Amino acid sequence: LSAYPDYGLVRKRADFDELLVRQAEKAGARLYDRCNVSGPVLDDRTGRTVGVTARLGQDKRPVPLRAPLVVAADGNSTRPSLALGPHRRQDRPTGAPYPPYFHSPRHHHHYLQPSLELCDNRDRQKHPLPGSGRLFAMGAGTSTVRLRTLT
Repeated sequence: LSAYPDYGLVRKRADFDELLVRQAEKAGARLYDRCNVSGPVLDDRTGRTVGVTARLGQDKRPVPLRAPLVVAADGNSTRPSLALGPHRRQDRPTGAPYPPYFHSPRHHHHYLQPSLELCDNRDRQKHPLPGSGRLFAMGAGTSTVRLRTLT
């Protein structure tokens, strides 16, 4: 752990995504705004992903877009991801922000010591769930919670 810094950085998702997009454009990537990706384009010979099929324009016509490098950064439950077949391992934790951001009345405190308990209480009983939670202060009174559970 000594190789890691003694601090952490947190940024709102929308800000982070915008930085990534602008950096990719500077490196030569082309951004298609307001389009839907419906699936991967595979090389017939190798089976390698060489692009995506996108629906562009007012009529949302399908157009194959090819690239030397394809990055699927849209989550693991999207059509392209599901079409490629990687399935979530059930023995690994899954994480989700919930709620994405909230205002903390204690944002001016120097230390934050959160304690999160994950429970299923659908039958009005308290059944602990395996997992963990983390609270991240983001500055200006904003925080976010990250939950990890095993299903």
